[in-house]
Amino acid sequence: MAATPSARRSEIVFSWRRSAHSGLDPSRPRVRIADFEKASRLSVAAGPVIDELAESMADYPFSVMLADEHGCIVDARFGERGIARQIEHRGGVPGRVFSEELTGTSSIGTVLELRKPLAVHGDEHYLEALKDFSCYGAPILHSVTRRVVGLIDVTGFAHGAAPILGPLLVRAARDVEARLLDLSRAAELELFRRYQERTARRRKPVLGLGPDFVLANAAATDAVATVDYALLRSLGEAGTGLCRRDVVRLTGGGCAWVRLEQIGKRGDCLLVEIDPVDEPRPHAHPSESGGEAQDDPRHPAGVRLLIVGEPGTGRTTEALGAAGPTAIRHTAESALREGTQVWLRQVATDLDQGPCVLDDVDGLAPTVAGALARMLAGTSATVVLTCGTEPPPSPEHAALSGQCVARRTLPALRGRLDDLPALVRGLAVDGAPFGLAPSAVEALRAHDWPGNLHELRAVVAAAALTARHSEITVRDLPLAYRRTARARQLGRLESAERDVIVAALAESHRNIAQTARLLGVSRPTLYSRIRALGIAR
Repeated sequence: MAATPSARRSEIVFSWRRSAHSGLDPSRPRVRIADFEKASRLSVAAGPVIDELAESMADYPFSVMLADEHGCIVDARFGERGIARQIEHRGGVPGRVFSEELTGTSSIGTVLELRKPLAVHGDEHYLEALKDFSCYGAPILHSVTRRVVGLIDVTGFAHGAAPILGPLLVRAARDVEARLLDLSRAAELELFRRYQERTARRRKPVLGLGPDFVLANAAATDAVATVDYALLRSLGEAGTGLCRRDVVRLTGGGCAWVRLEQIGKRGDCLLVEIDPVDEPRPHAHPSESGGEAQDDPRHPAGVRLLIVGEPGTGRTTEALGAAGPTAIRHTAESALREGTQVWLRQVATDLDQGPCVLDDVDGLAPTVAGALARMLAGTSATVVLTCGTEPPPSPEHAALSGQCVARRTLPALRGRLDDLPALVRGLAVDGAPFGLAPSAVEALRAHDWPGNLHELRAVVAAAALTARHSEITVRDLPLAYRRTARARQLGRLESAERDVIVAALAESHRNIAQTARLLGVSRPTLYSRIRALGIAR
């Protein structure tokens, strides 16, 4: 592990700890080169400000650099050629990523971690290669979301440190933020123009999604629920071009073609045109059609079905639905409780009576699974098996699952986050359905859901106790589920820092002053990190 920095500022000390915990070698930086957009909104907004700073330092040994929200340098200007050669030799060139995980304590990576201006002088740098420099960094924040969209850095030789550069750089960052706001307004005006153009010549649903507003014509208010806005925004953010088409299932239950058009360099504004899709009607019930009754496709005679899914994905419900209302259910737990011989005799008896559901068969002992496989081979009864692992845990389990001619895999909830609004509506509490406000959708999408639908049902039941209306907001959710999307995007270093803070909060019973003392930071710094890391308070 690297030595402790000579300076005792808490920001530097904790940055060194994060760098050391990541396994970074002070003598060997990790190198990452990234592609970047030369004409991005950040570059366009910062261009004149960077030009002015570079011109004022033209005759001095300083560099001016612009980095994006990931720490990738997107622009670099130099005063004297001597400083240019030295910085370029250390990797200070466009495309090089200077995140804290890769280059340790610096005025780029650490500023992005802390979301505040910071100077790093000489030996305060974690990497040996950077100790010859004094660097000043100031973050550039989005005017609405307040997330970091980039930063400005000024670097010079360590022996020529100039404290006045700190306030100068903060002012430059504020100038860039103002210019970004002007560009955002331009994109919003363009969104208004295109929205009016589209709604003037079509009566189908049209939406305009801005950073903090929504435009909707009458058709859109009927077709699109409020909770669908988060889904549409995520589709727009996932687009690789300025325009794309997708088929989505809206909260109302119908499918629709959506055309998403990004407006502005960063796609802050989105124009959405929606065309409902006519879905084929389900087959009529025999009593309605007047024809003869047909076999129910859910549980035809002699079916052998294996349903695979993590605990909590609804595999038991799915199995009972597939086997039919008269199915008898047996579980691996009951085999342990009743004894294997008694359990196997009861299963054999019930197989002669009708459909059976054998739940959690991967929990059976291999000898029991083998005996059950031989039993099924000698009967034509309808049987539905459920398990949580694929491939099976033993050859005997493989022989058992091999009795099934059909298989169905249930996705984990973390792979169905777009379905959250519909799933929550289906989890009626005390007979009353609940909807999700956009704020709650965003927070719940940030969770990993290890307990799947069982966990979601418990969260909805807890939220229903405090919800004032039939729509659950983020304030109604249990504290542990009020995480933002930011918490899902944490890197390895931030995740480790988040775990340390959460553990300290638990140890101090969420006393902020005591937690700050435990961590050796000030209360304002702790509050800042809690917000930045998406820790529920």
